[in-house]
Amino acid sequence: MSKKILIVSDYIDSDLGGIETYIYQVKKILQKQWFEIKIVWYKTKKSKFKKLFFLLLSFFNIHWFFKLRKTIKNFKPDIIRLHSIARAFWPIWILPIKFFNWKTLIMYHDLGYFHPFASNVTEEKQLVLPFTFKWWIKSLKNYCFLNKIYWIFKYFKLYFLKKILIKYVDIHIVPSDFMVDILKKRWIKKKKIRVLKHFILQE
Repeated sequence: MSKKILIVSDYIDSDLGGIETYIYQVKKILQKQWFEIKIVWYKTKKSKFKKLFFLLLSFFNIHWFFKLRKTIKNFKPDIIRLHSIARAFWPIWILPIKFFNWKTLIMYHDLGYFHPFASNVTEEKQLVLPFTFKWWIKSLKNYCFLNKIYWIFKYFKLYFLKKILIKYVDIHIVPSDFMVDILKKRWIKKKKIRVLKHFILQE
């Protein structure tokens, strides 16, 4: 009997690249190894406006909590693998993983859990760990009022998400040795961290 893996992410769309492409490739590889894979996701992000709309909607959409809980109950996975969940999931919608009795993993694809503008981070000194609310606000100084309001919500989202991930996730997977220290300083005990190096780093 094949093992079942439930992959959870916020956005899934095969033409987006990045995390989404990675997830589809992982699915193909695992299926060749006789795993049964199910992907469950929040919404696609066809446009920046739509992406922002669903990010804000995620603060209030309790429907997703029940959808994920029902999926876990019906699919009965052996492993739950979380991917990018900081973009569109309010922490409570991930709470159904606490009813799960086997292994739960999360993969950190980038620095989006640790910096408001992860794509702009090019040096380690740009990260302040653990990051404080004061530092977070300071990082928003060049943004308009509405953007600041959104990113303030994002700070508290990450704050509560951290508590859930620490309590209910068994293994935290990072794409480089560099990120091990980041997780240790910000969130997780080292014994829970595993390095699965990005293919670029293998060269």
